[in-house]
Amino acid sequence: MIPWLKPTDPPDAFPPVSRALTDPDGLLCVGGDLRPERLLAAYRRGIFPWYSEGQPILWWSPDPRMVLFPASSGSRGASARPCATAGSA
Repeated sequence: MIPWLKPTDPPDAFPPVSRALTDPDGLLCVGGDLRPERLLAAYRRGIFPWYSEGQPILWWSPDPRMVLFPASSGSRGASARPCATAGSA
């Protein structure tokens, strides 16, 4: 059974990502809201929302997942191009 988040739940009330389903891959929980506090708490744990208008929010944490880390470029001017490197969470 998929856990449901209520909008009144604390922003970090997500279940452990180890409990995400394997089919469909990575579905962790449903519901909640898209307040910045909840989004930040989710992203810190490798969880992201996906939903359609009029449907409940689905929260995902597929395994494996990829995290992009900004590369240090030494130059931070307006002409510096953003870079990213891939790592695993």
